[in-house]
Amino acid sequence: MTTNFKPVGKVHYYGPASDLNMFNSITQHPEDTHVLWNTTEPIYAHPHVEYDQIQLNMDNWMKFELPPDHPLHRNFYHVSCCHKRTSGGDFNGPQFGVKVPWTDVCGFIMINQILENFRRNRYTWDWYSKPEYLLSYTSAIPKTHRIKTLLHLIDLELMPESIVNFCNSTGLWNQFLSGYKYNPDIIEKILPFAPQILHAELRSRRVNEYYYHDKLIPGYDLTLCEVVSETCHTHVFLSEKTFRPLLFGKPFIVLGSAKQNEIMKSLGFVEYDELFNYNYQMENDNDFTKYRDSLIPLCDIDTSPKALMDLKIKLRPKVEYNQSVVIKRLFDDSLIPDAWMIPPLENVNQWVSECRDKIKNHEYFGQFV
Repeated sequence: MTTNFKPVGKVHYYGPASDLNMFNSITQHPEDTHVLWNTTEPIYAHPHVEYDQIQLNMDNWMKFELPPDHPLHRNFYHVSCCHKRTSGGDFNGPQFGVKVPWTDVCGFIMINQILENFRRNRYTWDWYSKPEYLLSYTSAIPKTHRIKTLLHLIDLELMPESIVNFCNSTGLWNQFLSGYKYNPDIIEKILPFAPQILHAELRSRRVNEYYYHDKLIPGYDLTLCEVVSETCHTHVFLSEKTFRPLLFGKPFIVLGSAKQNEIMKSLGFVEYDELFNYNYQMENDNDFTKYRDSLIPLCDIDTSPKALMDLKIKLRPKVEYNQSVVIKRLFDDSLIPDAWMIPPLENVNQWVSECRDKIKNHEYFGQFV
């Protein structure tokens, strides 16, 4: 594990929300070490915190200023699965301290869940199941970049070849409708595809303890490749959304920040240029029109069952290589922050060891160790 971070005094741990207790603790004990453990979101104001409380916290931090030599510049750490921020303002919490990315944390979380579902016979590993659709696109909260991706799928006439789990619940669908009432053109364009997006038949395939980031996504096993919509378009993530196709062996492209695919390539992952255009140039992270360029090659794919199966077999070496990169990263101690940065309820050494043991003993994933 890394040795760059040395705690001083008492170590205070905080969860994924910039609440008043955290503000008071940090400001009252500046000589101690403070660790904000926020693996799944790049922001301090957690979406499940009430708006008034978020605004109060933001106001507190905006007023909180530190001189350059203040100990909190050294003693405050934010651990996140965000690999890199590519644009936008700083976090709306503490404007000081050290940002510590744990890029692969979701890999540990995902592999534990996947191997547990294998053990419970929820699904089997079948390389030779025939794809019935070209692509899958799964999203939850209807954020702007996700809506834009859906519109591109419609414009490129890829919807008939797709399984789209977008707003695949009544609550999220209503959230989409209410959030975009100010733009009736978008509503009018998407509504005709509502039956296909909501997929009543595919939703019936769900099993108990279904997870939105698991292979148990309705219809996920019926598709050749995946278009991934990451959490945010201003950060580079390897969240559960990106780990899903990596671990389940699907060719994919990530439509998130302008640098997402470029940085993934720098981490050692290979691209599926047989299916996607990774060379599209976004002027900035909000240039969602360029997502379309990345998807254009899909329009020329033969979607007959035999052609999709042949393509699946052809791409298998790349898929296996990317799986090997994932597993090797999970066994690289230098990529894991020090144990003291883990909340007291989490024994990181035991957690990591158990995950690694499961991988070593698995008949498929064990080959990559």
